[in-house]
Amino acid sequence: MARLDNWPSPRPLEGVKSSKRAIFEISDIELDTGGKVYEAQGLCLTLNSRVAAVGAAGRSVVDLLLRESELPESERKHSHAALSVVHLAPDTLQKFVVDGDYAAAIMEALSTRAQVVILEEALHAGESWAIFFRELLCSEGLQSFLGAVLVCVEDESLSLPTFAEVWLARGTSIYQQAYLQVFEDAGLESEELLEQVRQIDTLQFWVDDAKKKGHQITLFAESGDGQKQLKGFICHHMSPPKAEFNVRFIFVPEEFRGSKLGSRLVNWVIAKASRMPQSDCRWISLDAAYEALVPWYEGFGFTDMTCGPDEWGHIWMERKNVSICCP
Repeated sequence: MARLDNWPSPRPLEGVKSSKRAIFEISDIELDTGGKVYEAQGLCLTLNSRVAAVGAAGRSVVDLLLRESELPESERKHSHAALSVVHLAPDTLQKFVVDGDYAAAIMEALSTRAQVVILEEALHAGESWAIFFRELLCSEGLQSFLGAVLVCVEDESLSLPTFAEVWLARGTSIYQQAYLQVFEDAGLESEELLEQVRQIDTLQFWVDDAKKKGHQITLFAESGDGQKQLKGFICHHMSPPKAEFNVRFIFVPEEFRGSKLGSRLVNWVIAKASRMPQSDCRWISLDAAYEALVPWYEGFGFTDMTCGPDEWGHIWMERKNVSICCP
């Protein structure tokens, strides 16, 4: 949508000569989500930032930023005194919207030349907003904007190629870390990742098996210095008769194990299924590769459906899908 491709440049901030200098920074601060208290650890925004704020934990950081942006300059503790924030969400734009067309309202909001733009996924706002949300994510305006952009999302299941970092809860803390890029259909658009897959015999077997059976391969990567690095691999498929999302194989390269990537991959599966109507996906299933993994999967809500391991030592587990879509 061409009318969303020309975002005004943000106003200069006094003393900020580098786009890499922090304009908002918090650490060792407790944030209450209304049901759980998290401790923010080393979170930072610069004018270069493209950050996805995930779930209630990420939202709590965004709320702090919004509250602080409304304070007098002398009372701001965590942000540049003159920092300005614009919030692009259905409720903040509604009074300017005509016939469901958000474009003019969005451009009017951006005309304030704020240094930080916050974009809301707002899942339950309806199809009209969903269309503009997708357009904004892909717009040339967002990609070339010379300020920071935050996107508030329900989970990590969305492909957000422009966003490099994420504010994500891990236990009772919120960390800033690299956003996991998602490449579905075996990452066919990334020969670089496929070459990394080919170098791991186990993964090549699953790629070949998926081709034979019509199953899907999803790759996960992080980018740095212009290169993509494979961080995760999932082979999965839908079983329509059972309305079941079946995970056949989950893999994290050995050098990245112990960094909670496995948890992020399992959460991606749960989030991916949750975005399907309940009638299309009632269950999520997988094989725990060995018995010691059962308690770990139980922590994600899966239940051991067997009376013990099968002949290969695997344990079949299932979890009821909780859809965030219409039935």
